[in-house]
Amino acid sequence: MDRASFERPLSLCDISRCHGACCSDGVPLNPEEARVLSELVEAEAPALVQLGLKPDSLVAMAEPGGSGHTGIRTRAPGERSPRHPASVPDTACAMLTADGLCGLQVLAVERGMHPWFWKPMTCWLHPVAVDETGIRLPPEGVTRERAYRDGGYASVTECSRAGFNARPASQVLAAELGFLGELIGRDLVSLTEQLA
Repeated sequence: MDRASFERPLSLCDISRCHGACCSDGVPLNPEEARVLSELVEAEAPALVQLGLKPDSLVAMAEPGGSGHTGIRTRAPGERSPRHPASVPDTACAMLTADGLCGLQVLAVERGMHPWFWKPMTCWLHPVAVDETGIRLPPEGVTRERAYRDGGYASVTECSRAGFNARPASQVLAAELGFLGELIGRDLVSLTEQLA
């Protein structure tokens, strides 16, 4: 775990300000996530339509039983936030509702489940990056091209930056780190608290 990266000041995500800038490209899905979302689309199609989503475009499968990607749609006029990075396309994950909320999260809450029950790991962890090199917060304020190469797309979205009421990222992202820690059997919150 790159504990030093979690010392960086960060502001709490406010999706009403950015209208889901993190969702512009959708996310790749591992085979398990692709299977779960495909089953969800089949089981909950009417509820997804009621949220304003198009179930047949929510998951793009590479091959049956394989990995996939969340669908991508064009943003409607006025849906893009003025705070949206200019380098980011005018697209959105097909799971993003017109009012800028994650349809998967909305549906989970409506069903009495944990808000992240159906969300791909990349989504609920954003802007935290997890890969073979470890767990880290990508650097702030790099170009989109460099972000993809060096730090991940997370580094160009508003929720990866210090803004109003910024606090150490370890505090702002305590829920995400706690949930990830439960999944991998490590106390990541305590690890980051040792920074202070």
